[in-house]
Amino acid sequence: MTHLNAAKQPFEVTFLGWLFVAVGISSTIYHLYRGSLDRWTIPIVLVGLVAVVGGVFLLRGAGWSRWVILVWLTGHVVAIALESLVGAAEHLVLFVVVGYFLLGPRTSGYFQRAQGEGE
Repeated sequence: MTHLNAAKQPFEVTFLGWLFVAVGISSTIYHLYRGSLDRWTIPIVLVGLVAVVGGVFLLRGAGWSRWVILVWLTGHVVAIALESLVGAAEHLVLFVVVGYFLLGPRTSGYFQRAQGEGE
């Protein structure tokens, strides 16, 4: 598997890519293992798969994957807000931190180079 961007990948991208792959896989396994199959099983599995896809393509240098990760986190902020404002605030802080690392100056240059090399 060839990386879309041969330039040195920033640590933030590597860390977040692997983190979202791990979160997607572990949450999918957890939800399939712990619960009975019901109407929420497929959406929960799809949410886990979106995290995995976002993480994998983040590791490959695909700029669009940053937005997949941020949309995924936005969904979690909203879902948690329906249960707990404190939980939503915690997830909102996580969203801001991840957003800074994925859209900040250090990683934006990396993804711009990746986009230019992919053309």
